[in-house]
Amino acid sequence: MQKQLDDILRGWHELATLPERTPDQIDAKKARYIAFSQSADAWLLGQIAGIPIAQFYLPKTADNLHKFVTDAAFRRYWKGEISPQGQATAEAWALAERKHFFHWFLEFPEIIERGGFDCILGNPPYLGGQGLSGTYGSAFCEYVKWEYAPTGLSELVVYFVRRIFTLLRPGGFTAFITTNSIKDGDIRKDGLEQVLAQGGAINMAVRGIKWPGRANLVVSLVALHRGEWHGTRLLDGKKVPVISAYFEDGEDAGEPKVLPDNADSVFQGCIFLGDGFLLSHDEAEGMRLRDPRVSEVIFPVTNGQEINNSPDQYPGRQIINFLDWPR
Repeated sequence: MQKQLDDILRGWHELATLPERTPDQIDAKKARYIAFSQSADAWLLGQIAGIPIAQFYLPKTADNLHKFVTDAAFRRYWKGEISPQGQATAEAWALAERKHFFHWFLEFPEIIERGGFDCILGNPPYLGGQGLSGTYGSAFCEYVKWEYAPTGLSELVVYFVRRIFTLLRPGGFTAFITTNSIKDGDIRKDGLEQVLAQGGAINMAVRGIKWPGRANLVVSLVALHRGEWHGTRLLDGKKVPVISAYFEDGEDAGEPKVLPDNADSVFQGCIFLGDGFLLSHDEAEGMRLRDPRVSEVIFPVTNGQEINNSPDQYPGRQIINFLDWPR
């Protein structure tokens, strides 16, 4: 596969040197790009690159053993010793097609070859850890934990920030707008702290800005440099000597210490597994009238809205909770 990759890079260099002075020359460059991207070598590399990712999406059952590709077999495919074939590789290709696997080194080979992008700007998506498995499935969660280890399932934005940083060339920059929780808890630990540990530097940050749109949201602005930074650093518009992952103007003092005396006093609350378990008071009462036994699994529920806005903190809804009952 190295020969095919070299051929692809050579083709990209030829494309990059084509002049762009007339519409005809631009059309010619576009035609060469299409022909190159649809070549047999590019297609084969794409299929092989998708094999290791596909392994995370296959259910780990005895019936699927014949669908897995071993590391030893994959290495032989990559070296070009044998051609990928059989049901296992076909299954991997089908998964890659359905999941739209994206390979940066194939889509931007000339940029990756020279070390990465000069600058990446973005607005990465964010989705809390509890929503990741429900939205993308456990296979996705297992993959990102492996790809970005050490990390947990804190927030979708973490994986975007980590990936963006690795796509920068040494000396490159990224700047993005994101949720202000980027500096808090596990999101900070899995995201910005890992980036700083890998040689990154925060050269600009704005801790919090009220989103100007209709959403009730506070966002942060962040700029990162890949490598040491000796220029000006701005925190909330003011020059500071350093910016930590906490968005503080001092050196990171480490993780906050847990106060043992608060162990029995502080509780994060319950995490419900979908809006389908929530009921209005009328719905709950109607269910109890139809079958009194449901009272064993229907309870009042209070969230932040009641705590912050209601003086008596009366529960606004009720919830179905099966506790730890067996299925």
